[in-house]
Amino acid sequence: MKMEVYAGFAVGYKPLKRVAFEHLLDNMTIKTIEEQTPVVFSKAIEQIGAAISNPVPAIGLISTTQMDAYNAKDFNYPVLQTGELKKGVYLTLEEFQKNEPAYREFTVQNGTLGDMITIVDADGKEYPVRNVWGYCDGKNAYLKMADNYYTLYPAQNAFNLMGAKEVTSRKRTKIEAYLLFGLNVPSSKDNQKTVFRLVLKPLQLEVATGEVW
Repeated sequence: MKMEVYAGFAVGYKPLKRVAFEHLLDNMTIKTIEEQTPVVFSKAIEQIGAAISNPVPAIGLISTTQMDAYNAKDFNYPVLQTGELKKGVYLTLEEFQKNEPAYREFTVQNGTLGDMITIVDADGKEYPVRNVWGYCDGKNAYLKMADNYYTLYPAQNAFNLMGAKEVTSRKRTKIEAYLLFGLNVPSSKDNQKTVFRLVLKPLQLEVATGEVW
């Protein structure tokens, strides 16, 4: 969640600080969201209070018209204004913002810890590409993170998603398996296995900057 904070004066507003923070929910249900909404705003007020510890001088004021114009610029991207995303592969954020994919013909191969896109160039040749920002299948758009692609859901001037920014790893012991079959347990070094996994959590893509938070 991000909030832009302004101090109000009789003749205008003073931009103060942009407050950003995370508040993770265990279950994304309507009931959970309703219960946690007061907590979210309480955390926001705490951060705002910490950011505004001194009196604010009435200089550099802006009008509500200027404020609205500044916020409106984040909506001025074709991908937010169009009713239909173009099918294709986007190599950069700018291509996505303009809704102009670099390649229109492609296939996607899904893997456990990574997905691969194969494109078809102007000469009809197929080859895999890794430096991809995302793609659209003609219906939904997908963002690449941690070598996987996650569905983007429109949310005003942003897109929501359930995704993982990175692949996490941990050591897992195999003692249980040896004891189950009555085998001698090997040394601790041989008794561990590195397990890789993707931990999904609710995120939001800011179209203006490409930031995911």
